[in-house]
Amino acid sequence: MNGQSILFRVTVWVILTGNVFYTVSSIFINEEVFETRSAFALTNFVFYLAAVVLLLENGTLIRSKLIYLMVVSIVAVIAGLLFKIQHWALASEILVIGLCTCLCVYLIHFFRKPNLAMLDYLKLIWVVLYVAFSLDVVLRFYLLREWIEVRDLAFLIMLAYYTYMFTIKKSIPISAD
Repeated sequence: MNGQSILFRVTVWVILTGNVFYTVSSIFINEEVFETRSAFALTNFVFYLAAVVLLLENGTLIRSKLIYLMVVSIVAVIAGLLFKIQHWALASEILVIGLCTCLCVYLIHFFRKPNLAMLDYLKLIWVVLYVAFSLDVVLRFYLLREWIEVRDLAFLIMLAYYTYMFTIKKSIPISAD
């Protein structure tokens, strides 16, 4: 086992632990404690970003031609967020188009895979939940606000399964650099 492999496994466990800590603590923190809540939200964002990069790095989407369309849709989402911050016109429309394109690209990639494993199904559930919650906020329906822990729990289950497969069963190969 080389140093890069050990560092990678430690990183996976730190990301998993951070997400578990955030999800459990966000259930018990009172809504009125804004400073603590915003610090936990920033922590959660960092762990989400690290986990998504980790899953993309070892996934097959990054090696397919659909990644270019996914990058364009992510750029549309970022542009929509910047438009939303500036209160410019068409911000919600750009966000909806970007999020729906991300979902469509992932669905196309999912159904084109020849061999689907449990992790693929967990990723699909999380992507669908994440886009649904994001669209709920963008379109100001706020119907799913009380169910946000379901999305976080789905993410934790997916990340825990990935961690289990990678560290205990060691069935996910590390790409040679």
